[in-house]
Amino acid sequence: MSIPPNVVTGVASPAAADVAASAQTAAHKPQVWLRFHWVLAASVALLVFVFYSFQQFADPDIWWHLNNAEQLVTTGHLPTVDVYSYTARGATWINHEWLGELPYYFAFKAFGLRGLYGLSLLLSVATVLAILFRSYKYTGDIKNSFFMIVFCVLLTVVSYGPRMLIFGWLYLIFMLYALDRFREGNEKWLWTIPPLFCLWINTHGSWMIGLVVYCIVAASGCVNISTGLIETTRWPKRKMILLGIVLLLSGIVLFVNPYGYHLVKYPFDMAFHQKLNIQHVEEWASVDFHNARGKIVFAFVGAENGAWTKFFCWL
Repeated sequence: MSIPPNVVTGVASPAAADVAASAQTAAHKPQVWLRFHWVLAASVALLVFVFYSFQQFADPDIWWHLNNAEQLVTTGHLPTVDVYSYTARGATWINHEWLGELPYYFAFKAFGLRGLYGLSLLLSVATVLAILFRSYKYTGDIKNSFFMIVFCVLLTVVSYGPRMLIFGWLYLIFMLYALDRFREGNEKWLWTIPPLFCLWINTHGSWMIGLVVYCIVAASGCVNISTGLIETTRWPKRKMILLGIVLLLSGIVLFVNPYGYHLVKYPFDMAFHQKLNIQHVEEWASVDFHNARGKIVFAFVGAENGAWTKFFCWL
């Protein structure tokens, strides 16, 4: 005899049994006070703090930067000639990092050396956490994103301290995030890039790297490529036009600075005419593979090359 569909038989259906089992499992599951993502993010912040604690927190340029900022705040004018050198006093000079000096100056004015240390640590932690966030958002893999950011910390530790360069890192990460959102269909984020470059050129000379990266991202969508792990999708016509307009606006706003075209050409002047300065910039030097940091970086690179070798052999 068939049973009407609306009659309760007392025998639980498979679906109801699954729901009951899930509820029972959830009831006996231990409560997690911290999500795994937050634990890894806190670990990254702690790692940066450890590097700050064990290395010498010093930068020979910071006092010169603070004096520049003090002159700007007290007089309202930016320097146009060299007043620091003995043999080159009076020579034409521009302060190409004037905007990045102000936060450090106000932090030092308010809290002394602790202010300098705190602001530098805060900016460094914000940088690595921003990289971790973007990597996780882009890949969806928090574990591999964590190992990647540990590698990044080892590479960037030479720049930890009261450096204007850290602002350049933050600007670059923000620009990449804005391009990610634009790729997802949110066009409003693309219009934040021209004002970003206006800040960037007045803060640090790494704006040129940002412009190159922007062009690479824009150009990568001009063709369809699918080979191995490399895959690109062609931009729709509207997006290509918008990318071109934003690139043009970003180039124009570079001239919105106290020194005009002189500040725009400064990175090129440093690269081709200031050889002595370049030789003493540690970020541009090779990693020292004789110390502990270099050996760990070498191990990371070796492991990555091994993974790529296995991948190509599989292909």
